[in-house]
Amino acid sequence: MRSRVAYLAGLSSIAIVVVGELGYLFDGGPDRDLPTLQAALLWSAATVIGMSPTVNPTTELGQLVMVAGFVVGLVLVTTLAGTLGAFLLQARAERPAGNPPAGPAPGDTSESLR
Repeated sequence: MRSRVAYLAGLSSIAIVVVGELGYLFDGGPDRDLPTLQAALLWSAATVIGMSPTVNPTTELGQLVMVAGFVVGLVLVTTLAGTLGAFLLQARAERPAGNPPAGPAPGDTSESLR
């Protein structure tokens, strides 16, 4: 699981840099929505990870980059959730079946329990 999470973290980092660079290319520069590359990277992190951009691009290509960042972020979060779910199911399946939980079974009203 660690390798899968590390892989997803690496993909997230690459996506943030790519979306930030493209956002700066299309909507960056002085007197624009993303005045510096640092602002563009912060915007892309909010777009890819949080899916809530702090700035809405004004150009059509900038808006397309923002939507692509949303899609990439959605895929990454979904993959992470699936990985965590598979890990939990695998851990549950590997638990020995001969060890029932301690205490009475739910709904058990036998005399030996009273």
